[in-house]
Amino acid sequence: MVKRSKSFAEPLKWNYSVGEMRAPSQPRLKGPTMLYMRGSSLAAGWALIALATAGCDSSSPMSPTDNAAAITIVANNGAQSFAPNPAPVGGQMAVWTNGDGEAHRIVANDGSFDTGNISPEATSIAVALPAEGINYHCSIHPTMIGAIGGSGGNAPPACVGPYC
Repeated sequence: MVKRSKSFAEPLKWNYSVGEMRAPSQPRLKGPTMLYMRGSSLAAGWALIALATAGCDSSSPMSPTDNAAAITIVANNGAQSFAPNPAPVGGQMAVWTNGDGEAHRIVANDGSFDTGNISPEATSIAVALPAEGINYHCSIHPTMIGAIGGSGGNAPPACVGPYC
């Protein structure tokens, strides 16, 4: 059987006058040992704060949409549903802004991205577009079709499938 010291079973109490917590029966640490322990704890606390705030700056955070190209959803009007169409933003990030009074959901014809539903006057999540361009449509209104031109001003890829 392990014999425990009296101080192990005693509740710890905070001594406000010296700024330490100990059981009443424990001797108070004095001199260099106490200073070392206080200094170590203080240094560890500052190190933790520095680590937690590393990489933070005082400027406002940027969202992925800050540098993304914007494509506007104009109306449910076939190939004239988006502006610009085709959009010359291959290889970039893009967002779709819904300027129509209905919800839309932009999906790549090859299934490589899906913006989720975009409410009227809202903007989609930022989507990374392939450098060679891509074709897309509104999954809610399948007649709404659009294209992304390749980087360097190249034409969009040929559209194949049911959404062309």
